[in-house]
Amino acid sequence: MTDPVTIHDGLAIYAVGDGAPVLLMPYPHSFTRVPAAEGTLSSILQTMGRRVISFDPPGAYRSTRPARNDLPEMLACAQEALDLSGVSDPVDVVGHSMSALCSLVLALDRPDRVRRLALVGGLSGTPALRRYKAIPYSWGLGDPRFWRMATLGLRMRRGRATLADHNRLQYLIALASYRDPSQIPPLPTGADAEHKPAPVRSRWARTSRRLDFRTRLDEVRAPTWIAVGRYDPQTPVGCSVELAKGIPDAALVIFERSGHAPFVEERERFSAALSAFWERPGD
Repeated sequence: MTDPVTIHDGLAIYAVGDGAPVLLMPYPHSFTRVPAAEGTLSSILQTMGRRVISFDPPGAYRSTRPARNDLPEMLACAQEALDLSGVSDPVDVVGHSMSALCSLVLALDRPDRVRRLALVGGLSGTPALRRYKAIPYSWGLGDPRFWRMATLGLRMRRGRATLADHNRLQYLIALASYRDPSQIPPLPTGADAEHKPAPVRSRWARTSRRLDFRTRLDEVRAPTWIAVGRYDPQTPVGCSVELAKGIPDAALVIFERSGHAPFVEERERFSAALSAFWERPGD
């Protein structure tokens, strides 16, 4: 386990590894196993000689601050984490999935804080999920998984889900998200989950439903690297192609043997490609 370097007004902030700082944006939702500072992306960045700055969103893991579950909260916490870690210069920012969306908006709204941007399995906003047929839209109305995900997701958005509902939805999504099922990380279980509420950050879906930054992509000024798995069902390739077309001079890498987590399924190639981006002359 990685201990926070500080807990400021209930916000747990991490700084792990040595080297030039990089902000690893945590997931704003509750579908995680460990804090971002303890995950695979953090490990990769540390191996690359980077000091990883991250935080637990309010209401998650070691953060006790009440959760608002909105985008301004995530951006403010990122700013707070950088400030309290002594990082005042523009910093490289890495995000995956919904944390990539938060990273994108950080680059749009606070360009003075972002040096370079790495978006993995990213998207311009939640409407892109329907445009490019992310799950459950890719399953179709005749697939029972569509209705199972839709039902569980609706309970989450309304704040009526139990921890068991949350775990079932996490498992359903995980089964679809890895090309190699053996790479699926251990998922939470619990005999009393039927009697506990879902994590407070499961309500992120309710506040994020209309986030859409497609028309602002050309405002991104940070050099941007975009990565996606060919078989990504959560943020399909079309989502990343849209980002690459909209963000000036963005570089797109498609990982041909991966689902939603190319840094897990093709770790060595992912690390090499991201290193090449960091080392690109002129950035």
